[in-house]
Parts: sequence; C-alpha cells; structure tokens
Amino acid sequence: MYGKIIVFATRASQPLGVAICEKLSIPLGQARVRTFSDGEIDIQLEENVRDADVFIISETSPPADKVFEACFLSRAARSSSARRITMIIPYLGYDRQDRKDRPRTQISAEFMAQVLKLGYPDRFLFLDVHSEPTLGYFNPLVFDHLYGSIDAVDYLKKKLADVPPNEIVVASPDKGGGPRAEAYAKRLGLTDYVLFTKSRPEPNQVAEASVKIIGDVKDKSIIFVDDIIDKGCPEGGGKRYLRFCHAWLV
Repeated sequence: MYGKIIVFATRASQPLGVAICEKLSIPLGQARVRTFSDGEIDIQLEENVRDADVFIISETSPPADKVFEACFLSRAARSSSARRITMIIPYLGYDRQDRKDRPRTQISAEFMAQVLKLGYPDRFLFLDVHSEPTLGYFNPLVFDHLYGSIDAVDYLKKKLADVPPNEIVVASPDKGGGPRAEAYAKRLGLTDYVLFTKSRPEPNQVAEASVKIIGDVKDKSIIFVDDIIDKGCPEGGGKRYLRFCHAWLV
C-alpha cells in the first residue's frame, strides 16, 4: 500500500533519528535546513519522497523553531507527493499547560496541537505525553500513544534485583502522576505506591511546607516515576535513591 520508508529528523532530533535508522538498517532521510540571517527557516528535501511512507521525528519543546521545522518538513513531504506522513513526537511541548486553572491564562496544549496539525500529516505518534486527555485536540487525525515502560520496567527489575520487593515503593511526585506510578508498581509486581502532594507559587518553585506524603516510605528504596523533570533534585537520603525519568528527552 505504501512505498519505501523514509525517516527525517529535525536538527534538534538528529541523534534520535540516526539511532532509529540504524535499527531499521536504512539511512536517515536527507533534507537541507538552513536559517536566514533574520531567523527564518528554509527547508528542502534532498531526495524523492513520491509515494513514500514518510516519518518525521521532532521534539516540540522551546524554542518554537523546532515546531516550525517539523511542520515545514511535513508540508514539504506533502507537496512532494508522499503517500503517508507520520509525525513522531518524542516530547510534546507545552502539554503541562493543559487546562485553564487561573484567570486570564491560555490552554497552550490545545494551541500546540492546532499548530502541529498545520503540517498536514496523516497521523501522529506520541511517547509518554504529560496529559493524555490533550491528545483529543489532535482529532480527527489518527494517533498512537506509546509508553516507555516496556523498556523501563525491565531496566528497573535488573537495577533492583538484589532488593526485596517489600523494601521497594514506587512514588509519584504529584497526584496527577498517580496512574503512572500505579501502573509501574503493578508491572514491577509491587502491591503499593505512594503520592506526594505540593503547591507551586511560581513555575519551578515548590512551597516546601506544602509537600506531604500519602503512603509509607520508611526504610524503602524509592522509585520516582515522572514524565517531566525540569530541575531534578540532589542525590541522597534513605537506603537507596533511584530517580527514574519516565520521559523520552532528546
């Protein structure tokens, strides 16, 4: 039904694109991407994509140039008669801004979806998005949502092979991540998980007095499961500290 597979990657996602193409035993698709002196992006595909099955890999975190590159690559493939175009988004930027929780704010996640759809792809492939309900903004286009846990769980089992299960607990740093923590606990064969609650007076700031733990962590090895870590936290504390970032960051 589709022609040959061609994988392109934006400049920010080149390492991931190269690694994926090595697994597929195909070369990374060639495109000339240049920036004019005024900052405008110019893109030209350097190979024939007619009737091809095109995949475009691009994270969408700031700066906005990454989003424009992805859309321009997709539109270039569309105008060059590609049979199918799939945009692979390993990190969906602005997905934390998924609701109007304060006066006079915007829902940036919805705007990001509308911009990406302007690339005219046929479908999207996402990895571990922050807010799954925001995927509805990509309708009516088809999308797949994949989870890194298929690899992460095996890694964690090996990492904690010498720790008794009753001494391990999975933790979510906020209540919104509870379902992720619960899913990891089940896949690791654990019976419980814990939640942290907190409040943020400003972005990247946590009111220390607001932090509370729901669950028992005494003498436990803690596995923190989260999808985005802006600043991280210092090592230390407890018998063992393992911080696992449940996100595909490039």
